[in-house]
Amino acid sequence: MAMNQDRQKQADVIRRYRLKAQPVSDILDNQRVEEPDAVHYLGRVLRLKEGDDIELFDGHGRFVRAKISACLKKELQLMDCEPGYIEAPSSKLHLIQAVPKGKKIEQIVRQCTEFGVRQMTFFYAERSQGRHGPKLEKLSGIVDDAIRQSGQYWAPHLEIVNNLDDALKRVEPGESIFFGECTQADWPCASQSSNGYALVIGPEGGLGETEKTILIETGAQALHFAPFILRTETAGLAGLSAIYSRYMISRRDDGTL
Repeated sequence: MAMNQDRQKQADVIRRYRLKAQPVSDILDNQRVEEPDAVHYLGRVLRLKEGDDIELFDGHGRFVRAKISACLKKELQLMDCEPGYIEAPSSKLHLIQAVPKGKKIEQIVRQCTEFGVRQMTFFYAERSQGRHGPKLEKLSGIVDDAIRQSGQYWAPHLEIVNNLDDALKRVEPGESIFFGECTQADWPCASQSSNGYALVIGPEGGLGETEKTILIETGAQALHFAPFILRTETAGLAGLSAIYSRYMISRRDDGTL
């Protein structure tokens, strides 16, 4: 109970915000926040005041910690600005998932961002129901909230493409590719020196036979990571968690994936 209270106190001391328009370098040079959304959120939503500590980051590893010296209508003036940079993880997780029905994608994006997934590529599968995809702007807002809450400095790259072929083109050289398959009982072989691990998750009705053939021809390996049938909004995070525990846990050096 005491530990939870200590963590809450730390969270209350420094409030975080991801910058979208104003570069970190500009804040360091001018010692003020002028990005309208940032000024509104920090000054009006959180009601921060003179003397409060904040951390501003850009989602690409760069950040600045500072103390508010004045809250004005269109800007926050800062002092004691200290810049920092967090290196990108050497190995990454990449979720490739069929666009699900309704708002399930929002849950997927939030949970995978909190887990540290670096790339999410959504595609329209043969058995996808509906072609009205979500707006990337809304999903980006969910990402911002998730990385702010989870204390991360690197935002995942989000993309929605037409089909599985297009999604596989987003896989970088050196990434091991897996796909969920209920009939595969053994863990496939994968190198712990891979640059990353991509997991393909199908829609509610599963991947089509043509899509499975494409995956196998690409060199993807079938992966059985749960004893039961999972919902599409659960399968991705469960599979990535299993991959992380199996292949990446020994490489964890700074608290990130």
